[in-house]
Amino acid sequence: MLSLRKTVPIILILGGVFLSPTIKPLASPQTLFLHNTGATSLRVDDYLPGGFVYHNLGTSSTDNLWRAFFALYFEEFPEDIAFGQANDEGELSSGTFSTMDSLDASEDSTSATSSFSFQDTTIGITIYQRVLSCKSNEHWIRLNILLSNNSDENLTGGKLLFFYDADIPAYDFDNDYCGLDSTRLLLYEYDSTFSIWTGFAILTDTLPVLFGNFNNWYAKGNSPEDILELITSPTWDSSISDTDCAVYSVIPLNDIPAGGETDTISFAFVCGEALETISSATDEARGDTSAVSRTSLSPKDISISIFPNPFNSSVRMRADSPGNFRIYDITGREVASFKGKSSAIWHADKSTSGVYIVEFVSGPIRIAKKAVLLK
Repeated sequence: MLSLRKTVPIILILGGVFLSPTIKPLASPQTLFLHNTGATSLRVDDYLPGGFVYHNLGTSSTDNLWRAFFALYFEEFPEDIAFGQANDEGELSSGTFSTMDSLDASEDSTSATSSFSFQDTTIGITIYQRVLSCKSNEHWIRLNILLSNNSDENLTGGKLLFFYDADIPAYDFDNDYCGLDSTRLLLYEYDSTFSIWTGFAILTDTLPVLFGNFNNWYAKGNSPEDILELITSPTWDSSISDTDCAVYSVIPLNDIPAGGETDTISFAFVCGEALETISSATDEARGDTSAVSRTSLSPKDISISIFPNPFNSSVRMRADSPGNFRIYDITGREVASFKGKSSAIWHADKSTSGVYIVEFVSGPIRIAKKAVLLK
C-alpha cells in the first residue's frame, strides 16, 4: 500500500463575527485547522466530513494516520450506510456526508476549539462535531459529536462506527501492531521501533461498546458492504500483527425519534512514546470531560451553527450552551428572538428574501453570523 497524503492549500473564507475580550478570533469560517497541544496534533478538515487524515506525535511534519472515519447504520436504511471518506479510491473515496457549514475555529493561549456540521441526506442525519485541544503538552485531543435526526421518521437500531487506521510512520506502514484496553475503552496501534503509540479512546463510558481490528483495509475495504460488515459483525483478531492493521469501535445509538438527537458522544485522539503514555492520556482526558460537556461549557468554547444556509422557509440555529438568539434584518430591525435556548428554529414564511443577521448572546460572548433567505 502506498500511503499518499494530499497537498491542500489553506483557504480562508471570511465571514462571521466572534466578539470576546479573551478569545483570539481566527479567520472564520475556515477550510482546515491544526490542533496542536505541543505533544500531539490533529488536523480538522471541513472538506472531509466524517473523516480525519492527520494525527501525529509531537510537532514534526511526520503523519501517523492514514485514515479515520465515522459510519452510521439504521434499521430503516439497511443498504444505505452513511460514512466519511473511508479509502483513497473506489466507492469509499468520497463518502456520503456533505458539509453544512464551514469550519469555525478559535483559540487563546491555553486552548483551541473547532466545530462544523455535516449531514447524510438519504438517512436525514446530521452530525455536529467539536474538537477541543489544550496547550500544555497534553497527549490527548478531545472530539465531541452529537447526532440529530432531521427527517420526518424515527430512526431505530442505530450504530456508530469509528474506524482508525494508522501508518506508523506514513512511510513504514506494513509492520504495525494493534492493541486494546477494554477497561479504558482504548484502541491503539504501535511501532516499538519508532516508539510511537497512537489511537483513540471512547470517553462516554456509559455506552456498551464493541471492538474490532482489521488487516489491510486499504486493499480489502472497497465497498459500503465492507463497512456494513464491520458494523454488524465487529471482530477482534489477536493474530493481526506486524502488518498494515486498523482498529475500530461500534457504539449502539438505539433509537432517535424524528426531530430528536443523541447525547454528546466523546472520544479522545491519543498519541505517545509508550503505552503508559496513552493510557495516562486517556485517564486524563476522561477525568477532564466535565470541562467541555454540553452543559458546562466555558464561554470561550461556545460557537453556533446555522443550517441550512441559504434557506427558503425555515432555519435551525444551534449553540453549545443556552443563551439568547436574536435575528435582525439588514436595516437592524429585530424580526425574531428566542430566549434561554441552545437550539431554535426560525420560520421565515412572513419575511422577505435577503440577508439576515443571527446573533447569539451567552454571558460575555456575542456571536453573529449571516443567514440568507431565498424564496
